[in-house]
Amino acid sequence: MFVVFYEFALQWLAYHHSDRIEKIETVRAFHFGTSFLVEVHIVLPETMLVKDAHDIAEGLQQKIERLPEVERVCTLSILCVNVEIHFPSRHSFTSIMNVDINQPMNIK
Repeated sequence: MFVVFYEFALQWLAYHHSDRIEKIETVRAFHFGTSFLVEVHIVLPETMLVKDAHDIAEGLQQKIERLPEVERVCTLSILCVNVEIHFPSRHSFTSIMNVDINQPMNIK
């Protein structure tokens, strides 16, 4: 019962961390001795810079890790993008994605 309440409190904290967070995809808290391991997945806009997404996720991680009950946090920021990957043949994959962290993540 306490874990469910704690997950709800973490979800509220994550949602109010930044106004650029569009959705909280997942919040999980796992017992780790007398503390919790926390997993949070957040959804961010597709036009956001990778650096900005990283900064939001890292700030959220640090905020949650300051809670006395939390041992460690894993945050994953998900940028809403459509990605199409084409495999040229069954045995070769030649596509390489170059990502410039100073450019919006507009992948088609």
